[in-house]
Amino acid sequence: MTGVAASRIDRPNGSDVATARATARTGWRMVALATLAQNFALGLSFGSLGPLMKSFETEFHTGRGLVSTAAGLLFLALSILSPLLGARLNRVRLRYVMCLGGLLSALGYFGLTVVTGIYEVLAIYAFLIGPGICLLGYLPASTLVSNWFAGNRGKALGIVNMTIVLFFFPPILARVVDAEGMRAAFLVIAGLYLAASVLMLLVIDRPAGSGCAAGPAVAVRPAQLTTGAILHTRAFWALSLGVGILTGAGSTITVHIIPLATGRGFSLEASSLLLSAYAGAGLLGTVIFGALSDRIGSRTTLVINGVAQIALWLLLLPALGYVPLIVIVALIGICSVAILTLHSAAISEIFGQDNVAAVLGLSYVPKVVFIFGSAPLAGFLYDFTGGYDVAILVHIACFVFATLGFVLLPGRVTGSARR
Repeated sequence: MTGVAASRIDRPNGSDVATARATARTGWRMVALATLAQNFALGLSFGSLGPLMKSFETEFHTGRGLVSTAAGLLFLALSILSPLLGARLNRVRLRYVMCLGGLLSALGYFGLTVVTGIYEVLAIYAFLIGPGICLLGYLPASTLVSNWFAGNRGKALGIVNMTIVLFFFPPILARVVDAEGMRAAFLVIAGLYLAASVLMLLVIDRPAGSGCAAGPAVAVRPAQLTTGAILHTRAFWALSLGVGILTGAGSTITVHIIPLATGRGFSLEASSLLLSAYAGAGLLGTVIFGALSDRIGSRTTLVINGVAQIALWLLLLPALGYVPLIVIVALIGICSVAILTLHSAAISEIFGQDNVAAVLGLSYVPKVVFIFGSAPLAGFLYDFTGGYDVAILVHIACFVFATLGFVLLPGRVTGSARR
């Protein structure tokens, strides 16, 4: 069996086999659409902030801390809307939710072509682009995959979270900015979101005849938990806080690695390649950590990830040459990009696949401080100290806390133990 959800087969015959194969093919098409949605939602929005950082500062006569707040506002919008969205995703059509997300993001970037002040920019990030990527990306994409896959879920989620756009896009956008200017870059991004919105009309929420993502051999659906039951679970808080810390660190890398490198004397184009290295290595990391999670469990995999990030971020402190720096950033990408995959896999493992959307949505409540504050904090610390060393040390201290929380996670929580 492929692990794609299908109707239960009691006595396989030719028709049943053909149906199962058709379901499997459709399931993998949904993985492709979820991958595109996730990549466009996060890759275009966060992948553009680094290349545009200097342009924002020059055009709007502002500091790096305030520009970095745009990333925090994206995460704040995710944190506010995701609990509301997660509680309703099982009752609405994913295709329309994702289509609306693409349209809102496109409208936001079109709006950026005409604004004249930094606070207008921040308002667009908060009220259009942020809600747009929430409706298009991580939560509905992960829910779509969970609806279609029972077995090999970690591997499927790993594919969805492969940072393909973040790999290719920053250097391309840097060239657009150099050649045509910042507002031309906004038009390119808006057009891509509009195209994604149209493609989301091809989304099919779940297999025909399946009320949930039941695997081929699954006969009993796990009970759906209430919001109160989820919030009273210690595992929920330990997992959400730890993932929030690591996710926030990833946003810091995507926003600040290019300015960090240009500050050490590298060109904008060479510095943009660091972000591509981060994302390109992340393509490998999502597959590695997704498969590792299927094999040894999500808790142990998260612990390994946290320990590795502590060591790698320490290596960012010395003023290294370009080649050592790009290697370290790539290794961080292997670990950091996989966090979304590991989070979804851990939720499914601990709470059951029927609760993935609700738990994912609620997880933004405890994560909000970290995913909202990490990139802006790094920017303000840079403005205050003139460098990134203090911000790096603060992140490392938080990684230690997150890893200890992962150590305390149960491998599996069922029944009354969920509370």
